[in-house]
This record gives sequence, structure tokens and C-alpha cells, in this order.
Amino acid sequence: MEHGRTFRKKCREPFETLNTGARKVGDNAEEWATTATAAAWGSLLNFEAAVPAFDDLSPLLRAKFAMAGMHRAWRPIHLASSFYESSIPFPVRILEQDAVLASISGKHASHIEAVVNAPERRMDATNIVWEAARDNLARGGADMTPLELAKANALHVVHATGIVAVEALQTAAVAGCLGMALEGVVSGTANLIYVYKD
Repeated sequence: MEHGRTFRKKCREPFETLNTGARKVGDNAEEWATTATAAAWGSLLNFEAAVPAFDDLSPLLRAKFAMAGMHRAWRPIHLASSFYESSIPFPVRILEQDAVLASISGKHASHIEAVVNAPERRMDATNIVWEAARDNLARGGADMTPLELAKANALHVVHATGIVAVEALQTAAVAGCLGMALEGVVSGTANLIYVYKD
């Protein structure tokens, strides 16, 4: 809830400094268009800034990305950060670290080309995908087949979509319950006003 409130505030900030007369289409359409474009661009930049960066993750989760698929070694922090940004879908990253952790839970960072066959690609983020641990362990030191790669990517996307959908439904449910509770208070207050007015 707090993250959503912060995000909405950040999206409103570009509009606060604008000429209020320019918010409406009127005599000066060019000024309105410039203002709308600037506000939209500012909102996009604030939206991107609101997404938790790699450095915002807990030390344990940062370590997980630094060690993922490394076979008891560590990748440099800049490569771990790149791996985080490329392997975790944006809608999951914006939900913060609990969602990130849920999206990789029960998964291994699997190499598309096995380390034994392509040791130079060991740290290459484009050679690593999140895959169910049991599937990774069953394959052993073999390269992924195109079908295995497609399956791993599809399951990762489906899992991420589920996390985002559950979060959206929970947020909607909470908002709905708050709305109903407030409606009851407002209706009750309105009814009392009418009763005492007569």
C-alpha cells in the first residue's frame, strides 16, 4: 500500500509545476500539447524511478543474484544487477522484493549452453534463464534443447503473470472493502443528517 501511495505521488509531481490554464484545451493548444507532453514524460521518468533497483534489494536477495548459476562462485555486482534487470519481468520488479523472491522461488538459474560446453558464457546473462530446479537438475551438464528453453521461459512468464494478477486482485479487494466500509459510514452519516433535519 505504501509503495502504491508513493508511486501515485511521484506520478502527480510533474503536473504540480505546470500552468493550470494550460491543462485545458482552449485558445492556446500548442501550450496545452507541450504541457501534456512534458507531464507525461515526467510521469514516465518518475514511474521508472519508482521501480526498486538492484541496490534496493535485501543483501540476501542481491547475493542470490550474484551466485545464481555460478556453481559456488560469485559474479561481479554489476553483472548481478544486469542479470536481475534482464531476468525478472518489470511488472514483478515494481512489486518489490517479496514478489521478486516469489518469482524465483523453487527455480535455478539454468545455463542454456551448459558451463562444461561453454565456460566462457558462465556469467553471460543472455545464457541464463530461471527454470524449475527439478528440470535443471534432471538435465545435468547437457545444453538446453529449444523445447526446454521455451518451456522454462513460458513457465517463468506464467508464474510472473500469476504473481502480478494476485497482487492486483488483492489490491482491488482491499480497495473494494475500504470503499464499502466508507460507503457505509457516509450513508449512515447522511441518514442521520436527514433524521435530525426533520
